[in-house]
Amino acid sequence: MKHLLVLLAALVLLPAARAQAPRDVLLDVCNDTGFAVATAAAYRTSPTPDQTLRSWFLVEPGECLQGALNSVVGETLDLHVMSGSFHWPAGEGDKQICVPAGSGMQFASAPPCSLSQETRSFRTHPITSSGRRGAGNRMMGQISARISCHDLESQDARLCLQAPRDERGLAQLTRTLEVCNSYSSDLRVAAFEPQPDGSLHTGENAFLAQTNCLDLYRGFPSQQRVLVGFEVSRLPRNGGICWFEDSTSATLTTERRCPDGATPMETREAVFGSFTDRYTVYIARN
Repeated sequence: MKHLLVLLAALVLLPAARAQAPRDVLLDVCNDTGFAVATAAAYRTSPTPDQTLRSWFLVEPGECLQGALNSVVGETLDLHVMSGSFHWPAGEGDKQICVPAGSGMQFASAPPCSLSQETRSFRTHPITSSGRRGAGNRMMGQISARISCHDLESQDARLCLQAPRDERGLAQLTRTLEVCNSYSSDLRVAAFEPQPDGSLHTGENAFLAQTNCLDLYRGFPSQQRVLVGFEVSRLPRNGGICWFEDSTSATLTTERRCPDGATPMETREAVFGSFTDRYTVYIARN
């Protein structure tokens, strides 16, 4: 009976011991977007809760990352993917981990983050069998994931599908224009995107209450410039924008009046730098 109990205890402990034994895990991350994405993996290399962070693996559009992580302990692995302003996972309830700006292998810490780190969302993935054997003839694990614009929320999904690539091949930063009203009255404001041919692409418009701010524009301006127009009774001496609301067209003018049917608008300009993703325009009397 004593030998039987020892045998039963060994059989119970065997799966737990096997789960804590280090093994190699293959990453199979496929990129279904139109730009390169960078992925980071956080995982345990010992029975303790501490995690190792391996970042960043670059995956080109239409391709799959097929790399290996060594000495992974446990049955799960945490994965984060980013490109430009887009981050995966995008849902709530995911694990928050402090991520450094640089690449390489280092300790993964929980928030609060240091000044050289930022908080990113990681999703926990179960490690499945790859059907291949690695070091020590142990069966290798595998993590499979597909990255798609359609996994993002509706507005981000739309922007993701039209995102141009930056000089690194990643998604260009999404530019957000905030407008703040310092006038003593409510204002009607509109966003206009200058085009290479000199025309204006009319964006969103809104009524902005005094002392309030709102995000008026979000997108990828072709010249990294967005004009903010706000309704006035008469154009200033150097002109402004004549906005034909019914046809959503607009033209720049140096005249002090607009044609009949057009709304005169004074302008302010927002110019985005290479790494500027948010710009605030304060509208006040000159």
